[in-house]
Amino acid sequence: MTYNPYNLTTNSTLTDLELRDDSLTPETLGSEVERFFKSRPDINGVLIRDEHQFYGLLSRTSCFENMTQSFCGTTFSRRPVKMLVEHLKTTSLQLNETAPISEAVREILGRPSAGAYEPIIVKCDNDEYRFLDITTLMSAQCDLQLRQKKIAEDANHEKSNFLANMSHEIRTPLNGILGFTDVLRRGVESKEKQQEYLDVIYKNGEHLLGLINDILDLSKIEAGCMEFEKLDCSPHKIISDVLSTMRVQAKPKGLYLECQWESGVPEMINTDPTRLRQILMNLVGNAVKFTTEGGVKLIAKLDVSHNPPQFIVEVHDTGIGIKPENMKNIFSAFTQADSSITRSFGGTGLGLTICRQIAEGLGGDLAVESEVGQGSVFRLRVDAGTMEDVKIFDVPPTEALTAESYTKRNYEASNQLQSLRVLLVDDGKTNRDLVSLVLTNANAVVTCAENGEEALSEYEDGLFDLILMDMQMPEMDGYTATQILRSRGCSLPIIALTANAMRGDRKKCLEAGCSDFLTKPINIDSLLQTVGVYSPLSDAITQSQPEEKPYCLTTNDNIPILSDLPTDIPQLFQIVEEFIQRFKLKIEEMQMALDKENWKLLEELAHWLKGTGGTAGFGCLTELAYQLESAAQQKEKESANLLISELRTMGSRLTTKNAVSSV
Repeated sequence: MTYNPYNLTTNSTLTDLELRDDSLTPETLGSEVERFFKSRPDINGVLIRDEHQFYGLLSRTSCFENMTQSFCGTTFSRRPVKMLVEHLKTTSLQLNETAPISEAVREILGRPSAGAYEPIIVKCDNDEYRFLDITTLMSAQCDLQLRQKKIAEDANHEKSNFLANMSHEIRTPLNGILGFTDVLRRGVESKEKQQEYLDVIYKNGEHLLGLINDILDLSKIEAGCMEFEKLDCSPHKIISDVLSTMRVQAKPKGLYLECQWESGVPEMINTDPTRLRQILMNLVGNAVKFTTEGGVKLIAKLDVSHNPPQFIVEVHDTGIGIKPENMKNIFSAFTQADSSITRSFGGTGLGLTICRQIAEGLGGDLAVESEVGQGSVFRLRVDAGTMEDVKIFDVPPTEALTAESYTKRNYEASNQLQSLRVLLVDDGKTNRDLVSLVLTNANAVVTCAENGEEALSEYEDGLFDLILMDMQMPEMDGYTATQILRSRGCSLPIIALTANAMRGDRKKCLEAGCSDFLTKPINIDSLLQTVGVYSPLSDAITQSQPEEKPYCLTTNDNIPILSDLPTDIPQLFQIVEEFIQRFKLKIEEMQMALDKENWKLLEELAHWLKGTGGTAGFGCLTELAYQLESAAQQKEKESANLLISELRTMGSRLTTKNAVSSV
């Protein structure tokens, strides 16, 4: 075997080199050994062995030095070579075949000068022996050093290019921030212009933060310090959030942005939602950046044939595509497809490197197919968990309350629940108002309670067919209230309402005595379907379900942040308006709780927002509320402060469609 210098790495061992097994039997005469070496000038040594025993290694140098001496030549030329080996009593350097090349070089350099060029005995598996010529070893070491030097030079060149690009990427937003800050300091602009400049400063600040996060993520990956969580999360919610965020970039370019499911939609998968969202944000962001006509389409599906099941998202774009010769570098750090990409579109060249590393950390991979001028397809796969006891929907559960899935028909009067008597228990006014409206319009009779104690009182005083029970409330929570109701002989269906979507929370609700389980933000279709099961018309409802159609989520609205509820219905308009005002007050309560380090209160306020924000049609608040709740639980003051600041900024942009159209 002849080694390939381009296959050598710092971890290469002696097995990667040319090991020789030329051998002679121990009974071979010395004169025959001498003739053997003369006939084979390419060999610097020979193994002396038979099928029973390994005697050692005789080098060309040792052989000729002894055979040319008059006494030794006469003595050993007619005797077996094993006697010459025993006479020399030389202990040749012996190494295991798994020894690194660098270690072997250190060993030979440490030998006495007299034996510096002696071949090395290499012990292999099953007690087999080979030998390695010193010339081969030293040539390999030189090749390895030259290759490492070339790799280091290339890496240094790439990093130099990266630093040049990064300098440009950082200076551009900094110029915007400093420039518009200077204008604001002079105080000569109108309020409208001031707001416009503040928006520019904020966006440039976000861009800078993204650059810094990329650098930190790459550093974590290279240091092996990136940590991954395993949490239950909604894949459709994550995709919806990504599209909702990226629509701001897609709309000015006239690009469509949509998602289609090619399989049943899992209610939950078990992965790291933050990292999954990070990958999708990067892939969709790149697709929008490199596309000038057409648009971007996400195709999502669940692959249950894989063990464990995998969640797959393909990001299709109609952009510029990638040249075949550049495909091999597309996932390399500090590089983009070619330098013209950096000049035309900007970017650090870190995003896809980080995405692939994260995908592998999530048990999957990231691959790409592309054709110049036709666009690209990035295919992301991540482990989805065991998927045990996970609901699979024919259409997405739409936790984000998108306008496409929540049309007026959900709020208009119908006879769907036909006088079903419902006790609604929830401490959130927005939740009570919205659920009451939907159920009342479906001809249910709704009685409301604000906590567990009121629920017990209402139950004793009235007749009900069903109870909707919020599980986290002040004074008496839903778990306690449900247990008390069951202990008093209550056999009514009790449907849990909770913003906690973990599998353990579902189990906890059922163990407390609940009959069913709904997550917040309230999904109106799921609410009507679940409550409808306990209605006298439940069979008719099931039979009259419309034929399922492929689901396609499109995003084409604009800043400010709009409620996804149809607020042209007066009752819903009032609900959203009340939520916006209450939300602004809650933000200040959150800040006060944080300042006083009242972590329990902050956690409760974040939990309130996690369920209520989406119910009011602002699904974009849900993930931030989840992160704030987690920060409060971990008592992470800096993270909580940043999240509250971001929520406050978003709060200033919340509005209803009616408010926008009236401007």
